[in-house]
Formats: sequence, structure tokens, C-alpha cells
Amino acid sequence: MSLLTKYGTIYGQMPQVTGRVFFVAPAASYTIAGRTYSASDNNGGLAPTEALLTIQRGIDLCTANVGDAVMLLGGTHTVTATINVNVAGIALWGVASGQGLWNRNGDGLVSAGSRTVVTSP
Repeated sequence: MSLLTKYGTIYGQMPQVTGRVFFVAPAASYTIAGRTYSASDNNGGLAPTEALLTIQRGIDLCTANVGDAVMLLGGTHTVTATINVNVAGIALWGVASGQGLWNRNGDGLVSAGSRTVVTSP
């Protein structure tokens, strides 16, 4: 699959699954490898370049107990409605676009990139 190397470590940060992986973008417009894409719940969601807009849509596309997963791309995902996790046997994962590093004195974690964050107003 060409996406394994084209998109760096997105796949490498997620355990292997036996089903499909649905990607969800943090906003309607998002950037991967310097290119800007548009997220929509009308997208297929099966590639980072065709990400869904809402976590709920990713969950709704999953099939119960076949190993499907929802991958939240790096950034802040703002949830404004209740998320119904009503599909059994799925995984929800967040991507870290950079690796966490301990600073030299060992007194804190220094982030080298954005993390996946889910917020609710």
C-alpha cells in the first residue's frame, strides 16, 4: 500500500487492525505533507487525503466486531454533539504528528509536534 511511506508515520503509530481504518480530520481544511485537503462526511475516509469531518461519521461507517478503527489525525477535534459509540469491537486512535521528547534536565516532556486532542465546549 503506497500510503505507508507517502504519509510518514501515520500508519506506524497505530497497531495493525484486521478491518478498515477510517481517518477523521481535525477541521474542514487540514494539511498533510504540505498539501491542503478538505474533510467532509461525504468522503470515503479510507485514506488520510480523503478524511471524514466528524468522529461520529467514522464510527457510523465501522462494522461491528471485524476489527475496524477510527484514526483521528493530529490536531484539535472539537466535538459539539454527543458521540454515540454504538458499534461493538472498534478502536479509536489519535495520531501524534511529532514524537514526545524528554528535555535535557528530565523535568518535563517537550513536544516536537501537535498531538491529537478532542475537546467539547
